[in-house]
Amino acid sequence: MVGWDGLQNEMKKQLPLFERTLVVKLLGYALGRAELASDQPLIEQIVADLQRNGNFSDVVISIVTSRQFTHHRQ
Repeated sequence: MVGWDGLQNEMKKQLPLFERTLVVKLLGYALGRAELASDQPLIEQIVADLQRNGNFSDVVISIVTSRQFTHHRQ
């Protein structure tokens, strides 16, 4: 399918990848480092919450209240 409908369908198929990438990149930006294996449970929780609620503000709140963020050293 071509055009607007095709674009919408492709975006819907890629939504889970977009949501995960968004969370990983925001977390990395907030922490000033790349994703670590120890971040996986937090990432999975935030992605699941985003998929359930769809609120960007909840993603930000989850990141800034996380152990990784509150115990971050610079």
